[in-house]
This record gives sequence, structure tokens and C-alpha cells, in this order.
Amino acid sequence: MMSQLFPRELNRPQYLLRIILYSVVVFSIYSIVAGEIAVETISLLVLAVQIPKIFLFDLARIRHIGRSPWFLILLMIPYLGNIFQILLFILPSDRPPTSIF
Repeated sequence: MMSQLFPRELNRPQYLLRIILYSVVVFSIYSIVAGEIAVETISLLVLAVQIPKIFLFDLARIRHIGRSPWFLILLMIPYLGNIFQILLFILPSDRPPTSIF
């Protein structure tokens, strides 16, 4: 069960689906609490939400494209992380496709 929910590797469609669902949930939570808490608290909330995303989704995609897990450091650099996030959507895998989902 856990290996299906959090697999060791993600292909492009699996990664895209998880990022879309993650974004919808995070933006809806932010829209609910945005006017009620201080800016400093929102910054900590963003950090608390981004770290699990990096290790659960991005690490699996980096493994699938055949890169070192140290590439996670690029995701934590402002602006460069956004560019690298787009590259994770675009870069093909080094493995033959088995199934879409």
C-alpha cells in the first residue's frame, strides 16, 4: 500500500498528477487561512508544506530520470528551483515506459 502511494520512482504522468493534486490542496488551504494568520506564520507554513513535497514527489521523479538525489538541493534555491521543477516535467526517463499510471 505505501509503495503505491509513495513509490520509489515516478514517471511524468504520475508526477504531474501528484503535483496538480498537491497544488490544489495547498492553494485551497492557503486561501482559507490567508487572512487569519500573520505573514511570518504563512512563511513557516509554506516551508512545512514544501519539504515533504520535495522528498515524496521530487525525489522519486529525480530517481526515475536517472539523476542523483543530490539534485534536490537545486529545488531549494529560489528561482533556480522553479526552473528545475519545470525540467522535472519535461525530461524523459532513462528507463523504457512500462505503463502510464
